[in-house]
Amino acid sequence: MPNRFNKWTQLSSTLDPGGDLLQNKYKPPKVVMSTAATPINPSAPLDFYWDSNNVNEGFYIYMHFNDVEKLATNETRTFNIFMNNKLFYGPLAPGYQTTTTIFSKEAMTGATTYQFSLVKTETSTLPPIMNALEIYKVIYFPRSETEQDDGMLYI
Repeated sequence: MPNRFNKWTQLSSTLDPGGDLLQNKYKPPKVVMSTAATPINPSAPLDFYWDSNNVNEGFYIYMHFNDVEKLATNETRTFNIFMNNKLFYGPLAPGYQTTTTIFSKEAMTGATTYQFSLVKTETSTLPPIMNALEIYKVIYFPRSETEQDDGMLYI
């Protein structure tokens, strides 16, 4: 297990392949959304990071959430998402068997390390979770990969 994920454990549920999960437009696979990462220490944040080669590189992030546990009436799961110690989103309360996706609307740039922390709120009785994570690096092409006339029909 990579060093950056060694403080996580897994929660899981059984989702009926024919239904059960209310999807959003991103439609992460149900098999993925039936498991969730959570911190081993329920008081700790769920942390992850990646490094960049230079501050001009751009990244997009998509985090997918679904509470795999049906919470009791006296339980709550709410958390804030921080990027490099600044609030990125929150508070978030993932719905039971409901996909929620949080993403960056613009390319993230300006750092050589991107540290994310999912931190439970003061009123939360349960630790944060995350079901899936996608990170995309922006690649800029200095010139077009096709010729100007590609795809044009001449008669």
